[in-house]
Amino acid sequence: SGDADLDRAALAVLQGATVPKPPPELGSRLSRTAPFVFSLRN
Repeated sequence: SGDADLDRAALAVLQGATVPKPPPELGSRLSRTAPFVFSLRN
C-alpha cells in the first residue's frame, strides 16, 4: 500500500490466517487471492 502501518497490519492478518488443505485433485501448486479494502479515517 505504501503506508508502513497498513502494510504491517495486512501482513499480520495474512500471517495469522489459516486455510484448509486443498483437495489432492487440485495438485500441489495453487494460488490464492485475498482482497482487502482499507478505509482511513482521521
